[in-house]
Amino acid sequence: MKIQQNLSKVLPYMVSIFCLLLVVSCTTKSSSTSDEASNKAEDDFKGKIALDIRDSEADWSAYTPKSAPKDAPNILFILYDDTGLGAWSPYGGRINMPTMDKLAANGLTYTQWHTTALCSPTRSTILTGRHHHLNGMASITETADGYPGSNVRVPDDCSPFAEILRDNGWSTFWIG
Repeated sequence: MKIQQNLSKVLPYMVSIFCLLLVVSCTTKSSSTSDEASNKAEDDFKGKIALDIRDSEADWSAYTPKSAPKDAPNILFILYDDTGLGAWSPYGGRINMPTMDKLAANGLTYTQWHTTALCSPTRSTILTGRHHHLNGMASITETADGYPGSNVRVPDDCSPFAEILRDNGWSTFWIG
């Protein structure tokens, strides 16, 4: 009983000291690197910073992202999950797709599509345009392991096409 009473008196002080040590150690480690970065940024700055913003001069203009080219087409990409080409009406299937029927009637059909027979790898190939082993999706995400091509982390050199479009001025939106 006495130990519990003594502990309840001392515990708040111990927690306070621990938190103080944690804060001090975190700030001392990061302050030197942040000071170096701050000094470098100040050395690289070629503008003028005055007490009044009206007397200041910027070193660069505001960042504006690229714009899509004039008259660029809108792109709508719909991924029908868990179906194959054979299920769609242009290929004799029972899923009625009138727009795809029109495209097929005018000669546009998809004949070189590669499916992996698994959901995650197939989605990754259509979204990146890369083989599922190259983009880290050798299997479904639940079976990720420590081997190349099977870690379910899409590498930077396998950008999804929406990212490429966005970087070139298109507005992109994904839902699913």
